[in-house]
Amino acid sequence: MIKKRQVREVVLDLETTGFAYNGRDRIIEIGVVELIDYDLTGNEFRRLVKPGRNEISPRITKLTGISNEDVAYEKMFKHPSVVVELIEFIGDSQIVAHNARFDRNFLNAELNRAGEKEFPKDRWIDTLRLAKETSLDLSSYKLDALCDQFRISRESRKSNHGALIDARLTARVYQRLLGSSGLTKQIGEDKKSKILKARTMHRNFNTPVSSSQSGKRSSDLESVKAEIEAALTSATGTDVGFGKNLPKNISAASQYFPIAILAMQLFRVAYAKIRSGREVEFEIFAQMERDKAEILSLIEMAEYDSDAMYEKLDAFHRSINQRR
Repeated sequence: MIKKRQVREVVLDLETTGFAYNGRDRIIEIGVVELIDYDLTGNEFRRLVKPGRNEISPRITKLTGISNEDVAYEKMFKHPSVVVELIEFIGDSQIVAHNARFDRNFLNAELNRAGEKEFPKDRWIDTLRLAKETSLDLSSYKLDALCDQFRISRESRKSNHGALIDARLTARVYQRLLGSSGLTKQIGEDKKSKILKARTMHRNFNTPVSSSQSGKRSSDLESVKAEIEAALTSATGTDVGFGKNLPKNISAASQYFPIAILAMQLFRVAYAKIRSGREVEFEIFAQMERDKAEILSLIEMAEYDSDAMYEKLDAFHRSINQRR
């Protein structure tokens, strides 16, 4: 009798100091849970991580429950007890995450800094993307909204967003989306088939908009654009992208909409400058990096204090106008 091969996957979530994975921000908590044949095994991995010299802001502490004191004596990501043991726990399994682009970008940036190999995109499964494939027709695809849709208790998440807590919830959502653990009837066989097919597609979230004449700096700008889109996706719970004229999948009534519009305008100007060749590309990119930091700060602020966000947005508009 041939023994059936077991399918092992891991579900991962990260808490970070912000959205700038290639900049100042770092991972502060890692949570990973194991699935065998789509069932939780109870085998888990959790680490608090010291973010180097970076401070954890009061907003992040309020969101995650993690303070600077909590990580003061923890190891940095590059320490073997973190990076080596994490790599060993993940092994060659597929990695499931909600809004996987955010976690993938942060984890791979930390792996690069530690001198380790990245986990390529085809190793990742995004429950945000899968949820959109189900035709659930929800107004939000945030983790909380999906938990409510599938009647998954999120009592453990009421006080804060811990990485291990969110990894467990993401695993439950993933089970419901796949119809595993005897829950196929909740979404139907046809939807399950569609989701399973979607797992193998791994389509790119972004279609490059630069021309062949734009060179390396245009590729750098694409990376910055992807980072901002990922931050907006994480904040809104929908797959936000920058269209030709308007941002995609974000309501004009959302407090994030004017931030997205501003970001798109800044990118148009930057790409136009690169194509014209009238300014040094390095200076264009350096300015976009500074603008990115402001935009990410606005996105973070919008969730907690929209009035202060709009004031800062107005000030940012004024500073941009003064450049012209």
